Amino acid sequence: MKLYITSDLHLGAVNNGDEASALLAEYTCANSGPRDALVLIGDIGTHARNFELALRMFKPFRGPKMLVCGNHDIWVEDGIQNSIQKYKLLEVIAARHNFIFLEEHPTTHMDAIFIGLMGWYDYSFRDDIGVPRECYADKLYAGNQWNDRLYAHWRRSDPQVTDWQVRRLKSQLGQSIGQDKRIFVFTHHVPIKKLLKHPRCLVPKKWRFLNAFLGSEEIGKAISRYANFVEHVFVGHIHMSKEVSEGSVRYSSIGSCYNQKELVVYANGRIERHIFSSK
Repeated sequence: MKLYITSDLHLGAVNNGDEASALLAEYTCANSGPRDALVLIGDIGTHARNFELALRMFKPFRGPKMLVCGNHDIWVEDGIQNSIQKYKLLEVIAARHNFIFLEEHPTTHMDAIFIGLMGWYDYSFRDDIGVPRECYADKLYAGNQWNDRLYAHWRRSDPQVTDWQVRRLKSQLGQSIGQDKRIFVFTHHVPIKKLLKHPRCLVPKKWRFLNAFLGSEEIGKAISRYANFVEHVFVGHIHMSKEVSEGSVRYSSIGSCYNQKELVVYANGRIERHIFSSK
């Protein structure tokens, strides 16, 4: 079994990025077999129509297909009042194109269990840079804005959204142990701060502020509780390729960005990275 994993396709954002996504999808489908699996780790398309177009590109994939949402995916748009409504719409679209919505339906394939979540942030990644906590809640400081402020409407606080996501992850992990199968976790938001750029003192203050919205330490704590059972964790969102370990758990981030896309192929404990750019 090979795992084909990508994230941050952002279909509809920029033309050359869309061309790179199409090349990635073509390569992935052409090389797939019925024993293989595909996972998309969030920020799949701008607006629901592009989310759906992105899923259609992977129609020829010959094994099971799975996904989790990213923060851009749940942004509100015309006719959609809040992010919960958008989230439910994306689940319907996923089912229409034979994608398993991992947050609702963890799945087993071959000798592996696949668990996924969007994740969120609770400001536990914030650095001590003198920014008041209320600026994180407002997602605005010194003219620097995190755009979830405008488009992600959960009708609950960020820590509450994070708690909802973490509780679901804990439940799914707890249900999966003891089945004598490998466990893979896929999360759009970042579980451990070690995946961010270091040393932190060299990161400009603007980005140290904005990095607080990349993930939550609580996601990592939930995973570490089941470290003996989790084979690998794959992460999107940060547009940067990185490999780190936390205890016995291996973490790999996907390096897709707006202009080029990355595909990770995982087999027998080894990772291959393939970069796709428009011609």
